[in-house]
Amino acid sequence: MRELTYIVICFLFVSCSAQSERKDKNESIIDNKLVFVNLSKEHIGFWVNEEYFTALQRMKSTKKASDNDIGNFYRISENNSVMNMNIHEGGSDDVILMDTENKGRILSPDSSEVYHNIEFQGETLLVDNEKFIKTPNNKNGLNELVNRAFFSGVYLISEKEIEFKENGNIIGLDSIKSFKLNLDYNDAGMQFDKIELQFNGEKEPRTYLYKFNLDTLTIKEIDCKTLEDDFCVEIEQGKTIYTLLKE
Repeated sequence: MRELTYIVICFLFVSCSAQSERKDKNESIIDNKLVFVNLSKEHIGFWVNEEYFTALQRMKSTKKASDNDIGNFYRISENNSVMNMNIHEGGSDDVILMDTENKGRILSPDSSEVYHNIEFQGETLLVDNEKFIKTPNNKNGLNELVNRAFFSGVYLISEKEIEFKENGNIIGLDSIKSFKLNLDYNDAGMQFDKIELQFNGEKEPRTYLYKFNLDTLTIKEIDCKTLEDDFCVEIEQGKTIYTLLKE
């Protein structure tokens, strides 16, 4: 993909240089030649729809936020490729062509059709009129951002402090070392919010249900009501294993 992207961008430079008659000072044209503007390191990474982040804060539910159909993201790579994706699946690689340090366009690598205009404004990416915010690390960081939105923090269990950290680690529960919130609910058996808990000494995590009521978090076992081909397609809330009060 790196070589293909390079070839496409070179083609775009030649094509745009030959056809362009624009004199807008914001366009990267010097002496009638289109000048390539590199993506800065701050632009490279994983960008999340701001509405999705806001929905998580308001609803405290990864299921409800995903049901709103606002969980779309952009992954921007060093080779000027960009992928528009959602929680359930990824898309194809397109190309970013920057006109200035902070403004550019997303184009098709096949036809050079312009899909979107983009602008970087500090920690915000504007794709047309839609706002995106950057996750904590460039590789992905989606789970960390989700945890930051509403889940990470210090909780109390019978006056004992338990900390769910942004990176997924747990401090204070002797038997459990980490957690991961489920983000993809596009399948059967997804009637409630799910969380994976990694117990010490076990290879695979155990899956539970979670629910917030104001600042009280309950974590419950899963009761399978309908099983098809060894897969649970209908579930209900089971026994409560933890009740935690968020400080």
